[in-house]
Amino acid sequence: DAGANLVTTACESGWQSGELKFETADLSEPGLRFNRPNPFQDATEIVFVLPHESHVMLEVYNVAGRRVAVLADEIMSTGPHAIEWNATGQPSGVYFCRLTTETGVESRRMVVIR
Repeated sequence: DAGANLVTTACESGWQSGELKFETADLSEPGLRFNRPNPFQDATEIVFVLPHESHVMLEVYNVAGRRVAVLADEIMSTGPHAIEWNATGQPSGVYFCRLTTETGVESRRMVVIR
């Protein structure tokens, strides 16, 4: 339930659910951290941490490798950042978020469900 910030996941012991928390410990290391919720229906928040001020390119690609969104193309300050991707109009499927900075490129998988 994205509105309630609840997450349900499957694991070997069965289905589990609970509150998804924005832990500061998750933000101690620089780079692309996670998106929440994931999977999602309409929108997700992509979280990343910059070790220093940097030019950031944050893009979303579909499974065919086509860019479907540019979420950021700007200089950003040191520290944690969160950017929302509104996937309304995109079909269900797997997408990849790609963060490019001076220190490198990272990708994470995201799943849109309708």
